[in-house]
Amino acid sequence: MDDNLPWFFQMWRYSGSLVHFSLLTLAGMGLWTFLEFAAKAASYGFAVWQTRRFVKTCASLFEQGNWVQVLAPAETRKQSHVADVVARGLRTYRGVHAVLSLQKSAEVAEHQARVAANRLHEQMLEGLDSLGSIATTASLVVLFGTLVGILDSFVGRVWSVAPIYRSSVLG
Repeated sequence: MDDNLPWFFQMWRYSGSLVHFSLLTLAGMGLWTFLEFAAKAASYGFAVWQTRRFVKTCASLFEQGNWVQVLAPAETRKQSHVADVVARGLRTYRGVHAVLSLQKSAEVAEHQARVAANRLHEQMLEGLDSLGSIATTASLVVLFGTLVGILDSFVGRVWSVAPIYRSSVLG
């Protein structure tokens, strides 16, 4: 082995193509996992920022009972989970309050807001299955690479002993 090369490059140079494939697969899966995580974190961070702005803007309007003016900022903040749930509830209330009693209108709006919250919860869980499958597959690729490395280390020994075995068996 070359003493002037780092150990990783020495190992890379003298390992087989299956080990190379395993390491490149692991590197690709690691990059994919990082990009999935970064996308989720960026989306979540932007949603939190919009939610904070929405709450700051609309807190006084709710205290005054002016829900009509809350609907406009709620509909413009599409990434905010709280704003989306509030907007769905207020739109439902606006649509049924002229037909139903105040109590029934509030119940229908609350139900619609809960449906919206459940739908958002399901949307937030999307993509987590792919991260779980990456984690499972990564451990299997590591196991495969380890087995290939172990078997690859015996290849030189097996081929050096094989002629002796063949001559003793065949006579």
